[in-house]
Amino acid sequence: MPIITISSAAHSVGKELAISLARKTGWPLLDRQELAEQAREHGIKLGRLETSIIKSPVVRESLAREKDLYLAFITAVMCERGREGNLIYLGRAGHLLLPGVTHRLRVGLVAPMDIRVENVVRDLRLSRDKARTYLDQLDEDFDKWVRYVHNVDRKDPRDRKSTRLNS
Repeated sequence: MPIITISSAAHSVGKELAISLARKTGWPLLDRQELAEQAREHGIKLGRLETSIIKSPVVRESLAREKDLYLAFITAVMCERGREGNLIYLGRAGHLLLPGVTHRLRVGLVAPMDIRVENVVRDLRLSRDKARTYLDQLDEDFDKWVRYVHNVDRKDPRDRKSTRLNS
């Protein structure tokens, strides 16, 4: 049963692609937000982990357990859902999940920064300058997340596990 993982930078068109693909194929769509809510319901302190990664220059080792719990949880849920049939997953660094699964297709969607800025201007009603600043900060936060959670520098083309998802 194939699994498609879709990763995209914030405010690109990853969500639209995933929804459209799910409609056309009839496959279920699982997204990061749904998994994050389920993780919180199971007692995983995802908010604390995210805040610590983003706000602190040094992430405490005490959070390593929370990171491991989160990765184990989302891997288990995705494998469980994948066993039920075909699956589309949309999420932050989804292409780095399920590394040993051979029947997955990893899609990294790249959207030019001006398109992302326009999306933020439209969706959040910010000026172009504020939208760009906002996206730069989101991308920086995302880089920190990927570096800590997956031990990958997504901007390093030499890292075979990583892909660059923003321009």
